[in-house]
Amino acid sequence: MHIKKRYQRNKRYNKKALQNIHKFNIYGGEAEALLLYQEISAYLLVSDDNNLRKKQHFFDAKIVGSLGILLKMRKDKKIAKKKFRFVLEQLRIIGWFSNAVIDKVILEGEKHG
Repeated sequence: MHIKKRYQRNKRYNKKALQNIHKFNIYGGEAEALLLYQEISAYLLVSDDNNLRKKQHFFDAKIVGSLGILLKMRKDKKIAKKKFRFVLEQLRIIGWFSNAVIDKVILEGEKHG
């Protein structure tokens, strides 16, 4: 079923489920993403929101961040070492992650070729 139609059909359920998520101090896009994850029984949810990731066990959710995806791609040799470093340096410039975290991921990725 198309997600938008499913959402409209279950609006009352969605509102109640969203309020339950809000009780855990999870709001906005993260709350909606978690709700959709639950509704479609998704395998994985990608989020860099630390609050959501700390509380994933309350929702029996499997959440991974963008750095985890990059590292997995490097380990599986789906991204070249040069491109891996380039992307991480771009993330460093953006400033979303600390230099220490970026450095740790670079070191871990370099173990894999």
